[in-house]
Amino acid sequence: FIFPTENQFEYSYDKGAQWLYDDLYAPYDFAICRSDDDIQAEKDSIVADFIPYYSFDTLEAYKFVNTNSSLLEKTIGEKTGLEKEKADAFARSFKEKLTAIYGKGVIVQSDSQEYANAGNKIRVVRGNVSELDLTDDFYTKTSAKDEMLAMYMADNHVYTADSISGFYVRDFIEKTVFVTNVAIDEELNDKYLQSRIDAVPPMSGMVHRGELIIAKGKVVDEHSKRLLDSYKMQFENTSGRKSFWLVELGVTIVFLILFAIILYYSLKFGRRKKWGIRENMFVLLQMILLSLVV
Repeated sequence: FIFPTENQFEYSYDKGAQWLYDDLYAPYDFAICRSDDDIQAEKDSIVADFIPYYSFDTLEAYKFVNTNSSLLEKTIGEKTGLEKEKADAFARSFKEKLTAIYGKGVIVQSDSQEYANAGNKIRVVRGNVSELDLTDDFYTKTSAKDEMLAMYMADNHVYTADSISGFYVRDFIEKTVFVTNVAIDEELNDKYLQSRIDAVPPMSGMVHRGELIIAKGKVVDEHSKRLLDSYKMQFENTSGRKSFWLVELGVTIVFLILFAIILYYSLKFGRRKKWGIRENMFVLLQMILLSLVV
């Protein structure tokens, strides 16, 4: 009787079966557990509806614009033979147009279907702020080059039929390898998605003390079963914690009693029989083994 036994849940039930016990009221507050399918469905929904994050690289754009603007000025000065005033004007227009293109953004094109449900919606992170955008709102490498060629062809001072200046400027633009400064941020997407998934609650509401869980004769449906499962889980958790400490207390009492008996025996009869080191070591070994077993 020193070792307590764990309390057992006294009700048995199955979904679709009739509740044969009396009306069951909650003896204490407990949370309502969600089913694994329900939790997984919410997690799948989070992944399916996720709009991916893209990073906007202003530094890459700044380097590209300045480098290519300088190269164009050098090309015009060395090869075209344009008047300085016309050359400087076109170089300024070139840099302004290129700056505008990269200010809007040149996006990395992707055929990945990972975020297909998002369509052409993306969230672009500029600094510490994200904004909802559409992929169609950005340039691609191809459209950026076409935009620069269109600007060149619209400039009457540079674009003239069979002109040397026009040839070198067009050749420069066509050979320029445009870079992208808007790219998907996989690390941020993984981190944000995982945080959303981890935040999915395993519970959905509370049953308060005194509330009816299920009435006698009622069929155990999906909702009733969730309430009963939640109550059973709370009961077993509470009962298990109480039993654990009671068992620990019982073990401690048993050990102290047995230890006291052995100690009393060794003190009373050991002196009478004049035990030596061998006998005392034997008693000590018994006490050590007893403490390990208990």
